[in-house]
Amino acid sequence: MTDLPKEQYERITYEKPGYRFSVALDKIWGYGHSDRSGQFFHEDLEIKYYTEGTSTLLINNVPYPVRAGDVVIVNPYDIHATIPLNGERAVYHLYMLSPDFFGERNNAAPDLRRELLDQGLSFTHVIHGDSVLCDLLSQINEEYKNPDTYSDMMTKSLLSAFFIRLLRCYTTEDSAFVRRRDLSRYGNQISEALRVIHTDYARSFTVEDLSKMCGMSKYWFCHIFKEMTGRSPIEYINWYRVKVADALLDSSGCSISEAAAATGFSTASYFCRCYKKYNGHSASERKRSTN
Repeated sequence: MTDLPKEQYERITYEKPGYRFSVALDKIWGYGHSDRSGQFFHEDLEIKYYTEGTSTLLINNVPYPVRAGDVVIVNPYDIHATIPLNGERAVYHLYMLSPDFFGERNNAAPDLRRELLDQGLSFTHVIHGDSVLCDLLSQINEEYKNPDTYSDMMTKSLLSAFFIRLLRCYTTEDSAFVRRRDLSRYGNQISEALRVIHTDYARSFTVEDLSKMCGMSKYWFCHIFKEMTGRSPIEYINWYRVKVADALLDSSGCSISEAAAATGFSTASYFCRCYKKYNGHSASERKRSTN
């Protein structure tokens, strides 16, 4: 991962060197509030527990709409950011944890480094409505707000239960981990094109425009881009626009034509064709389900 653009790597620090876990309560995104801009990755696990509002996250180039009650897991080396969509505001609790937090050879707690980094498992990125996980995080919050002699010990026990539930219910074989590893070979070559697509998705692009941004021939750019994303550049642009439009339809009350225009589609009919292609159902069905 060291060949990625240096500014993307985030080194996480903790107040207690021997207790690599941190909590930040009631953080706000939207309406003039933001923690930072750009895309980041780190070896540590990042957990967000949303308590109010809506937001749209970008994790490994996939947009995820989230709302109050959702728990978000950012795995080690996931490339992630929050997409600034107009009208979205969210309040969440943030937890950071080293994969070595529980230590090695501890039979009473999961070995996160072995599970996630050595064996290539991945936790589900967005978990909806799991009351057990939410309750465990709420108990951790109480320990943080009202600490005593035993709070660190209790928090470690609650985190152990939290991650055991994740391992039981919310893991997948992480094919994206291989892609993140391969990013060290090819990531620099297409990172500028991805950055522009993610931040300027309503803009009109051609493959020639994107390949020139990356200083590559059109043929080689298309080849590397598909290797990295699984889609051709044009397919990826349309797919990404549809995912952002999905978040707009879900959270902002946009009409279908407004969502199409806001995400760069030339006509609502072309948007609807792309929407059905990538989602398997029509935009009008999606809109009715949110009303």
